[in-house]
Amino acid sequence: MSKSTLVWTLPVDFNETKPGIYPGTYFVAAPKPDDFSVCTITDGSCPVYLDESRGSLMTLQSSETMAQALVEDYINACIGINKMTETYPGLFWVAGEFTKEEIKKNYKDRLDQSKACQNRWFLALIRMADDDWAINRSHRAITPLQRIAATQMENIIGKKEWNTALTTDAFKNCKFCTSKIPIAALVCPTCSRAQVTEDELKKAMAG
Repeated sequence: MSKSTLVWTLPVDFNETKPGIYPGTYFVAAPKPDDFSVCTITDGSCPVYLDESRGSLMTLQSSETMAQALVEDYINACIGINKMTETYPGLFWVAGEFTKEEIKKNYKDRLDQSKACQNRWFLALIRMADDDWAINRSHRAITPLQRIAATQMENIIGKKEWNTALTTDAFKNCKFCTSKIPIAALVCPTCSRAQVTEDELKKAMAG
């Protein structure tokens, strides 16, 4: 049985499910900022369709194949990536089973390169958030990953207005679906139901 090591530098949990593959769930705990986590990937298996009479046959997939698929699938699903400029999340794999200390010692250059790729990706996410904020100035348009990126890169880009903490006083509960909405909202953006009377709504729309 072969083993490979997945190296993860993004400060969120890595939680991927691959239907039809065994083992089908892969989890890596979120590392602390400027740190990384590792996970051992073992051989797996997946069904390969033969024909109508024979059905499917379970085939062995090496740990290297499994690890490569996990890395590529995750990166390709992210927004703001650019493989030509090595702009993508900090995620890679190496053949063999290694501890964090062994990765630091034996793959320092690879680890540094991965973090550099992630920093470029963070800057790309921040630029996208800047564009969205300039258009609609809506905190709902900013993703959690963009907020993480802005926090991680704050020493370089400074504080972003869209990454400021929102106070609970700025929100109220929708009367119908109870979701959190801006205090001044006349219509709930979640369920689209009016928060004021019909006359009040018409008056507000009329200016």
